[in-house]
Amino acid sequence: MKYFLFLFVFSFLSACKSDSTSPKRSSAKQASAVAVKTVNLPSISEETMGKLFNNCDQVDFIFHYQSFSMNIAERSTIITNLKGIDPQPVVEFPGSCKPQGRIAYYSKGEMITEADLYFEETCKFMLFMENEKPVAGNYLNKKGIDFLNTLFSRVKNQ
Repeated sequence: MKYFLFLFVFSFLSACKSDSTSPKRSSAKQASAVAVKTVNLPSISEETMGKLFNNCDQVDFIFHYQSFSMNIAERSTIITNLKGIDPQPVVEFPGSCKPQGRIAYYSKGEMITEADLYFEETCKFMLFMENEKPVAGNYLNKKGIDFLNTLFSRVKNQ
């Protein structure tokens, strides 16, 4: 694994070096490199995911740039939504990504956790929040992306 990482870094540096003759391409690469935000957050804990799967009875979606919000109280829909959270932690994302909304997960009226939802072309993940600071981050898998695409297309068609 170490050799693979070394080979990857060496290849990447070599490729960057060969592009230095073209100032436009080089500055474009530098701009995109600056625009990537690195996040050092773990995946949401197994304990929290267990609480969500076993106890969550309500999910609130509050969208910042949409003309609607949504509440889910049907158990099967809640489980479908939870299965859309990929176990892979968020490592990096374009710095231009903005949260599209906030998702709050409840059990018997008490909040279990909440997350900022990032759902743009190049940003499909959630950052789980405590005291308005991210404490964990997970990508959305195909089920999660499909769930949100279906939701937005239904609203758009109404």
